[in-house]
Amino acid sequence: MLSVVSGALSLALYREDRSMPETPYAKALEHAANVFGSQRLAEDWLSKPCTYLDGQVPLELIDNAQGFKLVEDYLTRVELGVYQ
Repeated sequence: MLSVVSGALSLALYREDRSMPETPYAKALEHAANVFGSQRLAEDWLSKPCTYLDGQVPLELIDNAQGFKLVEDYLTRVELGVYQ
């Protein structure tokens, strides 16, 4: 629960001051919130295994560049309606 709260705070602070360096979590959270329509749904999606990411938890993937790219690519596909 603390990570969700700190994530919400990170996103709020990032939105307030775009000059702050963007963290992978803040970027993924913002992208997911745009895709799923709310921060609550985005946080929920980020914290649960995703079938389309081979059952991995998106939040655990974004810690490295390759995993972050997988999560961002998947969110972009959902955004565009491409599920294959």
